[in-house]
Amino acid sequence: MSRGIQSVTALVQWSSLKSHYMTITWLSPAISSCPEEQPHVGNYHLLRTIEKGNFAKVKLAQHILMGREVAIRIIDKTQLNSSSLQKLFREVCIMKGLNHPNIMKFFEVIETEKTLYLVMEYASAEEVFNYLVSRGRMKEN
Repeated sequence: MSRGIQSVTALVQWSSLKSHYMTITWLSPAISSCPEEQPHVGNYHLLRTIEKGNFAKVKLAQHILMGREVAIRIIDKTQLNSSSLQKLFREVCIMKGLNHPNIMKFFEVIETEKTLYLVMEYASAEEVFNYLVSRGRMKEN
């Protein structure tokens, strides 16, 4: 199956004061599925739904080549007004700039006309719970 994939670095401006560069990947089509293979987004096989909300759902996925499990937040852009969409893009920009051992890492944005896919580090509830039980409270610094 052939898919058209484009990845560009774009200057995204949210206000007259701030501009940010971010890499956005456009897929055509975004979600592919053949009867003999799992559905996937970009380079990730979608495994199962972790959580659902009004405008988004979070799916457990696995990188096709590296095997790393990730969480993909799938957001329906058609359900968001322009203010909410602007806040979402600001959140993405902030997440890309964060680098702290106690904060989930943000890997990539995949965008289509109607959907935004945010690919993030995955930690199961059991992993987080066991970490807290064995080591106690996390430090802020």
